[in-house]
Amino acid sequence: MSLRAQLSSGVNSLEAVRSIVGVGRPASLRDILARYQQPIVIDEPLVTPDGIALGGHHTITLGRDGSVRHQGHMRATGFPSFTFGVRTVLVNDAGVPAVAIASGRVHGTSELGDRVSTWDQSAPNPLVALHWAAMKRSRPETSINRDADFFGTIGDVLGFVGSLAVGAVVAGPAGVCIVLGVHTADLAGFDEHLGIAGLAGVAVAGGVLVVFGPGAIIPAIVAGAAAGTAVELAIKHRPMEAPERAFAERVFGPTLPVDRIVLTNLLGIGKRPFTIPSIGRAILVNLGAGFNDPIGYAGFGDPDNPEQQAPGQLFIHELVHAWQIDTETFLPGLMCEAIGAQLTTLGGNMDVYRYGAAGQAFSEYNPEQRASIVDDWFAGSGKQARLDEQRAVEDDSNPYFRYVRDNIRNRIP
Repeated sequence: MSLRAQLSSGVNSLEAVRSIVGVGRPASLRDILARYQQPIVIDEPLVTPDGIALGGHHTITLGRDGSVRHQGHMRATGFPSFTFGVRTVLVNDAGVPAVAIASGRVHGTSELGDRVSTWDQSAPNPLVALHWAAMKRSRPETSINRDADFFGTIGDVLGFVGSLAVGAVVAGPAGVCIVLGVHTADLAGFDEHLGIAGLAGVAVAGGVLVVFGPGAIIPAIVAGAAAGTAVELAIKHRPMEAPERAFAERVFGPTLPVDRIVLTNLLGIGKRPFTIPSIGRAILVNLGAGFNDPIGYAGFGDPDNPEQQAPGQLFIHELVHAWQIDTETFLPGLMCEAIGAQLTTLGGNMDVYRYGAAGQAFSEYNPEQRASIVDDWFAGSGKQARLDEQRAVEDDSNPYFRYVRDNIRNRIP
């Protein structure tokens, strides 16, 4: 395995790794890498203020491969009973926090029931592997809530999530929060019928609009919403209409999961459109300002961005992501790669969208490159623009057409 493959996002040198693991000079490459790849273990008592007959212990273990395990217990040690919530946030200077939560009820001598509540949560999260350097630099901040079902209702959980999204915990420009040990939908208590404005997996948390995706909580905005308008009233969503399905079929044939797709007017990281799997089987295709007329819309989703592209090109790009979600065998890995790619654009670096010459396997391009290949082929734009004419739209002689013909239309990622 190459040295670059053993590192992670945000790490560009061996000296940076040496600093992260705290190895003094001189140090061998083997020793530095061995320490860098050691699991992160947070092992601490759960202590309440003096006089509160409640306490426990927990351990959070993160693996370099993205594995996550959160184990622990709380015990009532006196007369009263408690409903409790434990929240540990891993805070780091990269602005990519991670959160682990647990909740339960313990019974004191005042009533029948178990005095001890235990938990053992395991769920891999590829975002942990992607941001391993940030995880290694993290410090835990643990809080215990008692006497109220802190994580027991949608409102309480979303208030907690909102405190992450808008508070000092999320210092980075993206506002993405990695969730450890449980699915984000389980964290919020969502099912496919719960959400804001009838849109499952989307909620207002602490005044911030958030989307619960695989392994992460992502902040969102409503494109073009007037100041003072209630978020619930500004959000729009609907299924694809018949003309839009026919339009998409020109590129995808019958391989697009049109019955799963829900179009919205949301925007995500960097005020850009995004596509994400939601609760149940729904796939949210968030088009921002392109929501009302995806076929005729020629912008980039942000109503404040004056740049233009071909009508329908943004729609095709986001539909490629919906196609990827439907055909990918390891969805967490795909979403990790996609979120990581979007984070790299916040500083204005758009290399994640740029692809090389046709010839390599479709799967060797990153998710944004694959979508760009298809939308450029559709529009005859970008790297695929012809010198002898302004646009060669949907050109079967284009060397990139092979990916549409052989991969997209045959459901081969």
